[in-house]
Amino acid sequence: MSAVSRGAKRVAVAMSGGVDSTVAALRLKQQGHKVLGVYMRNWDEQEEGASCQSSEDWVRVQGVCRRLGVECVHVNFVKEYWNLVFSKFLDYNERGITPSPDIWCNQHIKFQSLLDYCVTNLNVDYIGTGHYANLKHTPDGDVLLTNALDASRCQTYFLSSVAQAALRKSLFPLGDLLKEDVYNIARAAGFHDIAAQKESRGLCFVGRRNYRQFLEQYLTPRSGPIALLNGHVVGTHGGLHTYTEGQGVAFRWRSRDHAAGRHLKHFVCRRQLATNCMYVVDGTDHFALYSDECTTYPPNWISGRVPSSLSHCSQLDVSLVPSYQAPAVDAKLSMSADCSGGLSIKLASPQRALKPGQVAIFYHGNVCLGCAEFKDIKLLEPFRITEPDI
Repeated sequence: MSAVSRGAKRVAVAMSGGVDSTVAALRLKQQGHKVLGVYMRNWDEQEEGASCQSSEDWVRVQGVCRRLGVECVHVNFVKEYWNLVFSKFLDYNERGITPSPDIWCNQHIKFQSLLDYCVTNLNVDYIGTGHYANLKHTPDGDVLLTNALDASRCQTYFLSSVAQAALRKSLFPLGDLLKEDVYNIARAAGFHDIAAQKESRGLCFVGRRNYRQFLEQYLTPRSGPIALLNGHVVGTHGGLHTYTEGQGVAFRWRSRDHAAGRHLKHFVCRRQLATNCMYVVDGTDHFALYSDECTTYPPNWISGRVPSSLSHCSQLDVSLVPSYQAPAVDAKLSMSADCSGGLSIKLASPQRALKPGQVAIFYHGNVCLGCAEFKDIKLLEPFRITEPDI
């Protein structure tokens, strides 16, 4: 759990009406802090003609805060969410790059827009959230982001882009709890209805959607070739956003030997914007799906500083997590030779379906050091991609 200096503080808790934010607010109040519930509206349902889910959520948050005996306020970050998260989400999908909206949302909305608003307008000392993570304060004033007690719920992956200054103003009261503990605390406090709710998952602040149908409200599908690595075209896709690397795809095989075609299961190994081509391979464990070298865009370091070993042109040994809840793999980081500020990564063992745009998180033991977005993924030898024969 996050430690704060002595004395009661004024804490704004990001509230959704779910069990995690409810228990986060409850624990902070029990610790003697002056708690204020804040509900963020970040998505305009009228934009897509959907039912007004945010109104229902706001009513539920008001009810929770009333039962907790704390004030609550409603804030609107629809514009910020569109400009800083959703527009980028659409751009990445259109270009066949894997987006990371939950990471961007924490970076730009919860721990930037919300934090700035609460400090400036609500005169709070901290913001609290229901994230499963811990913060450790060091003697020199830095804050370390460390893993939660509940490994199955740990959310340091999604917090890896948050700035050091924001973490210093943050509290994570669920970091020392198991999920079952959170349910038990809610029930013991009389929140049986909140504990019984189904967990809401899906795109950050947008919720559950049919991913393809939702995207095609904003993107115009552009069909293109499905090709083997040798460039032979074997089918047609409905848009690069419809699949991602490593995903299985069934299509009717084009072959002079099979005039009517035959259905085969292949797996996406690369999406290429320049040719609007999706390359596939036969078999879920095909070598062309694996990589052990890649480059990244400039990383975010939780400390706000480049680790000393990297700044002195050496290598940094880390445990790398390539996607949420994926197993960690040992890796060596070095600064990119092109002086772009990005990283070159050498993995101890090949990893399946690494994707441009995907975010890799770096750990040293229990401590999250930061993250970086994959830029280029180098396929294992001897595979080479050939332009499609169209």
